[in-house]
Amino acid sequence: MERPMDNWNDDRLDELSRRMDDGFKEMREGFARTVTREEMKELIDSINTRFDGVDKRFEGVDKRFERVERELRSGFEQVYQRIDRLYYALVTALFGLVVSVILAMSFG
Repeated sequence: MERPMDNWNDDRLDELSRRMDDGFKEMREGFARTVTREEMKELIDSINTRFDGVDKRFEGVDKRFERVERELRSGFEQVYQRIDRLYYALVTALFGLVVSVILAMSFG
């Protein structure tokens, strides 16, 4: 098992310094490059052009969603009407059955 290093010698410090310099070299190169106003304007224009294209693609989406919503509501209304008719038929049949039983017991 190695002992922990209690003190640093000059060679180790020089090596650490070199590795740190190598590690930050890429960052320094990135900071050295500056963006001109023209490049920034071109980038912003490019972004605006892309957003305009997206806006054009989605112009008719609201109208299509409204149409689909109307169709769904219409379909659900038809289902609700069928359920209501079934409910009324069951209530009428049950009422007829109860009346029939009462009449059969009265005249039977």
